[in-house]
Amino acid sequence: MNRIIKYFLVLSGIVFVWSARPAFADEYDDLAKELCNVIISTGQVKIAILPFSYLDKRKSDGGAIVSERLTTRIVKLKKYQVIERALLENLIQEQHLETSGAVSVETAKQIGKILGVDAIISGTLLDVEDGMVEVNARLIKTETAEVLNTASVSIRKIWSDVSSSPPPPSSQQYQQQQPVKQEMPVQEEQPVYKQPAYARRGPKLDTYVDLFTILSAAGGKMDLVFNNTDRTFNGTELGSSDAYGHNKVSFTGLDTHGTTPIGARVAGFGKHWGFDIEMSYYSQTVAQQNGASVQYDDASQQTVSFNVNDYFKMSVFNLMSVDLLYRFSNKMIQPYVGAGIGLALDNFSSPYIEQYGGGTLNELSVGFLFRSPIIGVRVNVGSDTSLFIEQRTIANSSYFSRTYSGENDTVYLTTTQTIMGVGFKF
Repeated sequence: MNRIIKYFLVLSGIVFVWSARPAFADEYDDLAKELCNVIISTGQVKIAILPFSYLDKRKSDGGAIVSERLTTRIVKLKKYQVIERALLENLIQEQHLETSGAVSVETAKQIGKILGVDAIISGTLLDVEDGMVEVNARLIKTETAEVLNTASVSIRKIWSDVSSSPPPPSSQQYQQQQPVKQEMPVQEEQPVYKQPAYARRGPKLDTYVDLFTILSAAGGKMDLVFNNTDRTFNGTELGSSDAYGHNKVSFTGLDTHGTTPIGARVAGFGKHWGFDIEMSYYSQTVAQQNGASVQYDDASQQTVSFNVNDYFKMSVFNLMSVDLLYRFSNKMIQPYVGAGIGLALDNFSSPYIEQYGGGTLNELSVGFLFRSPIIGVRVNVGSDTSLFIEQRTIANSSYFSRTYSGENDTVYLTTTQTIMGVGFKF
């Protein structure tokens, strides 16, 4: 248990250091990366970024400022080729296109056909409380007007909206007027939308249903301890005459071989932090080997050989494991690390070890799982599909009794698995 805690603390420190966010990242970077996190087509992809607009149709420089800053961030990502803003504005004016608010199917197709772009980005602005503006953006495929991706951030408002009230008269006009008392025009206050508490949402969550199997099978290591405080073992019940007359027999570092693990899980990620909940199955069996270490209750120690390939089998039904994950990118290629814990239903069987009341060992028990480190990478191959490869080391601590009074037998199994699978976004 001490070694499990030590591994967990070391991994937690690594994750904490790697999770530090660069100081220069801002909301526009988040918006650009989220919108570009989708495969539009093969080859060089061209896009056009339309000026954003307020939902209430007010005149404002905010839409141009947001689209200009977003253009800069997307160009830096070097994923899409962005059409020059002046060229886009000329097209909008010449064709008398309506680009404020929701972009129509005809407008999207017309822009795509004339400028030769694969997609456009449009969006809306909405004033919220505390001087913030909610920016909602959409990535739209020009060929079909399909919304490929959406993103939303809140930014600080750094512009003033254009007033719809007439300007005050000049000094010359004022002198020509009759000396009638005039009131200064009142600046029309723009409406500010306050989100109700239930409507305020955090960052978008990427959620997947994953199915996986093994990519390469690796053996494990097993510590197997038989301990009975009421009686000593006879010469046959453990399948070895060397156990005769002892209360405790401890095999350490036994080599094991495994079967193909299969499983399914649900995984979810924010921008960086995420989790998964998994159900799976795998098994490990003590392999044929020479020079295995065994220690008895009288502190004597020697080596023994296992001449069979099925002395002791441990089948692990992972009822539920929960992993805490950290991914370093939410782009197309997403490396991640993590650690987790879980509960398993373990089945112990052996054709050589006797069980109380007759027959050979076949017993169920609850085991505790610890998974660390978890190292993997997920690759998006479509808007809703991804492939992933992952390596994880799993420690399983469990116990059984062979139904004998006073007996408490323990198993500690460590195995490394490399799995591959497919994820479906929902």
